[in-house]
Amino acid sequence: MLAVSGKLDSKVGGPAVTLIKDPTSNQGGASVTWGFNPYRRAVYGAVSRDKLPSLLLTFDFANPDETNEKRNSTTVPTQGLYMMNNPFVMELAAALVERKDVAAIKDQQARVRRIYQLAFNRDPSEGELRAAAEFINNYNQPDADKSKSEKAKMKGPSPWSYGYVVYDSVKQAYDHKAMKTFPYHTSSKMQGDVDYPDKKNGLGWTRLTPAGGHAGGGRHALVRRWTSPVTGRVNIIGNLSHGAEQGNGIRATLYGAKGKIKQWVAHNTKVETSLQSIEVKKGDVLDFVVDAMGDGYYDAFQWIPVVVKEGERKILWSAKRAFPKPVRSIAGKIQPGEFGPWQSYAQVLLMSNEFVFIQ
Repeated sequence: MLAVSGKLDSKVGGPAVTLIKDPTSNQGGASVTWGFNPYRRAVYGAVSRDKLPSLLLTFDFANPDETNEKRNSTTVPTQGLYMMNNPFVMELAAALVERKDVAAIKDQQARVRRIYQLAFNRDPSEGELRAAAEFINNYNQPDADKSKSEKAKMKGPSPWSYGYVVYDSVKQAYDHKAMKTFPYHTSSKMQGDVDYPDKKNGLGWTRLTPAGGHAGGGRHALVRRWTSPVTGRVNIIGNLSHGAEQGNGIRATLYGAKGKIKQWVAHNTKVETSLQSIEVKKGDVLDFVVDAMGDGYYDAFQWIPVVVKEGERKILWSAKRAFPKPVRSIAGKIQPGEFGPWQSYAQVLLMSNEFVFIQ
């Protein structure tokens, strides 16, 4: 994976380094002595015999306490789960797509061919090219039975984006147009910092999740933004839920191109937020904003807005389904941008049997 992604540190010689920081072992402490470089060849990896990282054990690393005449060979579910979910694999999949000799190719089939050449040392078949096009062009879309005309309308990146806004004390309002991105982002939450509540960046309890979040007291509001990829009329489907008796509840507001469209308040209850026949032009923005009405306590909520093209029920956009995965480096650096269709496609290839298991 390191070689294919272009991340391999090809330096020859030098001291041993810690290749894996693993919370299940104390090897991370040894990195102070050995140094940490996850991009070096495995031959340079330091091994602490009594504190092996769980990753090495998952892939049948030989017991360093005794001699081994041969390497055991197993295939277990944890290996597949590692390839599907580990941030290091995601980072390398993103790096493969971002290689200059891949990113510079604009033609979709030509780019797929180049990725295949790097990963498998061969060209893709016609069936593999069709499968790649279907995966990339319909990424983030929930319906598998779309017609060709529907698929053509749905191509492109997700229309959803996510962030927060700051209360403007002069205007006495939240400026929803001045949306900011969260400093810390995983596949399940966006918030101010790895520690929660956030003290480093001042966002406190402000948190956005795929299904809802926690409103940010009197200073911050949460925003789910839908930028219309079509011209016509759309319907909104959803329910706003707040489940605490304490506090004063939360407020949700929908803004469109001409200003406020509708507002709802929920306090220890569920409120339907469905709307019909909202006129939009391509590029218009619908902002789904949630604030705590000044009280920063007990403001957890659920809200999953879904936008549906009027008259075409199969064309819909779910804020939960489109919640982006970040590209996070195992070395601790958060890469900018969404883990989108090309990155996901590259990860699928990197976890395939043809790539993982060398015959």
